[in-house]
Amino acid sequence: MLLLPLVARDTVIGLAQLYTLDLARVFEPIDVQLAQTLGAQAALAIDNARLIEELRDAARTLEAKVAERTEELERTIRHQQIEASKTQAIIESASDGVVVVDSSGTLVLVNAAAEGILGRSREHMLGWRLSDLEAALGEPARPWLRAMREWLGGDSTHEERVELGERTISAILSPVRLGGEAQGLVNVLRDVSRDVEINRAKSAFVSIVSHELRTPMTAVKGFVDIMLKGVAGPVSDDQRRYLHIVRSNIDRLTALVNDLLDLSHIETGRMRLDFERVSLHDVVADVLRTLYARVGEKGHTLDVQVPPALPPVRADASRLTQILINLIGNAVAYTPPGGRITVAARADDRFAVVEVSDTGVGIAPGDQQRVFERFFRADDAAVREAKGTGLGLPIVQSLVELHGGRIWVHSEGVPGKGSTFSFTLPLWDTDAPMSETEVAAGAGSPR
Repeated sequence: MLLLPLVARDTVIGLAQLYTLDLARVFEPIDVQLAQTLGAQAALAIDNARLIEELRDAARTLEAKVAERTEELERTIRHQQIEASKTQAIIESASDGVVVVDSSGTLVLVNAAAEGILGRSREHMLGWRLSDLEAALGEPARPWLRAMREWLGGDSTHEERVELGERTISAILSPVRLGGEAQGLVNVLRDVSRDVEINRAKSAFVSIVSHELRTPMTAVKGFVDIMLKGVAGPVSDDQRRYLHIVRSNIDRLTALVNDLLDLSHIETGRMRLDFERVSLHDVVADVLRTLYARVGEKGHTLDVQVPPALPPVRADASRLTQILINLIGNAVAYTPPGGRITVAARADDRFAVVEVSDTGVGIAPGDQQRVFERFFRADDAAVREAKGTGLGLPIVQSLVELHGGRIWVHSEGVPGKGSTFSFTLPLWDTDAPMSETEVAAGAGSPR
């Protein structure tokens, strides 16, 4: 018997047996060599057959996986198509206009409402660049298109007002980002012409009523002063106390009327500012002299960090005084006796930054975004104890923005740690000369 290992790719894959029944026969070397040659060929054939079978199995497995993946992809595509159809239906049924531009500034989606608002067909506008839209809509749309270019790479929502003919359009710009990269911008357009007209009518009504209230209040206050001086006859102690209460409430009404008039002038564009070179150090000093008695009554420690060498700002001195009186007055009103009030200013790039800090009651996190809303006052008992109408900070915000600055608040909402109101004003030497120039409400407002 001759035993031969079958070797393929250096691995034994089997065994071949050659035997004879002739006991007298002996396998010669030539027989062994021939058997080895046949064994090598047989091993190669067996190995190839096994490889072919393995390839067939792998092919069958691959085909099954491809079929499974294809079916899964088809289901995903169908789902995406269904969701896209739903989204398209929602967008088309929306009463607000929707305009979407991609990262290159090309219009890729315009819904039916946007067609009506912009007065152009979507088939005409799709594929337009922002420059094409600007050419079609003209000068009134340039602020909106400029905002789109700026907010394409942004990460926050922005509102822009556009005057198209006799209509006022509100455009809400929302950047789209994926993986930190800008993908485009969604514009939601709404015709707010009626709201604007209502607000104008309301502002005009408030202005008229406020003017009409001034005359009788001035007369009442004048007669109260005459009575307090005893011109109309002797006044008892009780009568004097009552008259002082009347006079105090007239002063509160006068302050309210003045605030309403300021808001009306801002809303209707009649608030005009006389810009000039203004020293923050001098204005702060004048304001603190005005409020010195109030600060002294509550025993506050006053820390002033406004360097005399601070560069001048471009501002309306009287309106800047109004801003500071309101902010510092609030710090005094909402800080318990013995607290600390800090007024600081510094130059930062092209702007001056002014900060008014206190150690008062603080502002709850949920209220910090609302403190600039009209008539808003926090529910905190310590806040309610102080007199106020909730109009001061909205007026301050509008005045700061009319100067070309911005205002914000920081507070931990913890009594004793207080709040810090900060606002910016442009430095005089960084802007084009505008001394003695009147700017209508809204000019120079930052984004």
